[in-house]
Amino acid sequence: MGQVVEERRFSRALGRRLAQIRRRKGLTQAQLQDRVHLTIEYVSVVENGHKVPNLLTLRTWARRGLGVPLDAVLKGLP
Repeated sequence: MGQVVEERRFSRALGRRLAQIRRRKGLTQAQLQDRVHLTIEYVSVVENGHKVPNLLTLRTWARRGLGVPLDAVLKGLP
């Protein structure tokens, strides 16, 4: 049960971080979607902490979508 709790914490923290960086860059979810070729529904689900993208998707999201290195997204997450 502890692992499930940790996964949820990570998922929520990652979603908040991605949304925070996106907003700081002045991007809407639709603009991000166009940059990384994901559905707006998927972007929303991830930003709300309900799913965690695979590593390659997350790397593309960070670099191409948000213009930041992957470590800027992951640094300090639980």
